[in-house]
Amino acid sequence: MALERGYFDEQGLTLDLVPSGSVLEATQQLATGRLHASVASLNAALFNALARGVPLKMVVAGDVYLPWTSTAFLMVRQELVDRGAVRDYRDLAGRRLAVPARGAFLHYLGAMALRQGGLEPGDVELVELSLPDINAALAAGVVDVGTQLDPLATLAAERGIAAKWRSAGAIQPGLQGGGIFFSADLLEARREIGQRWMVAYLQGVRHYLTMLQQPGGRQELAAILTRYTSVTDAALYERMAFPYLDPNGHIDEIGFSEQVRWHVEQGHAPGSAEFGHAIDRSFAEVAVRRLGRYP
Repeated sequence: MALERGYFDEQGLTLDLVPSGSVLEATQQLATGRLHASVASLNAALFNALARGVPLKMVVAGDVYLPWTSTAFLMVRQELVDRGAVRDYRDLAGRRLAVPARGAFLHYLGAMALRQGGLEPGDVELVELSLPDINAALAAGVVDVGTQLDPLATLAAERGIAAKWRSAGAIQPGLQGGGIFFSADLLEARREIGQRWMVAYLQGVRHYLTMLQQPGGRQELAAILTRYTSVTDAALYERMAFPYLDPNGHIDEIGFSEQVRWHVEQGHAPGSAEFGHAIDRSFAEVAVRRLGRYP
């Protein structure tokens, strides 16, 4: 949205969009200066990079999962829901749970769902599958439960494969699954450019949120997003969930710390590492002072 509206142009910035195959790849490119900013989910690979002292920091949150809007879901095979085999979180015990990878954010989400039922990760059989393969495994009855993202979650529900049993926002309201990270260049030598980048970005976020509330706004967003994302079916945007992004760039530092703690407990990240240095809220604070606080 910020690109389309010319907000980066207004800040004297030209963006070069670089596709990235994984969080690990993006982290490596940030560390070497090949990228100045990148979206990254909170996962074991990222926390291990931070523990090694890789010079990058989270400067603004990404998706915020709320009870009324979430793009991540705990999916349960429709047959299990229809016959009442899974009614409560505790009914997940003994099930086969599919996640994209151990230590991934969606693994953490699944663990938080288990915790709601007084269960531990060991109370289910964990299966690692790619997101498209999770839908296939649910359809075949190979797994009972899976963590999934939209639009694949919506497609699974529409085809009767699995129900959107609980959203991420219902499992843990306010959960933040990732954010935008800056490289050392924007954090230090060219900090002023990083501040201008944030001004443009938050303008884009605010325009995006405004459009979601307007009649026909989803259609306008779809026309833009089909050009910039892998979801090229404009009609699908009418049915899938849209992420909520905080218009003031708030980062939930307590939630961040809780995710770190869980990864340390599970052995995904070193317990001796310090992660307090991994967040820099000053860029969003500068942008909000320039733009004014969003209601």
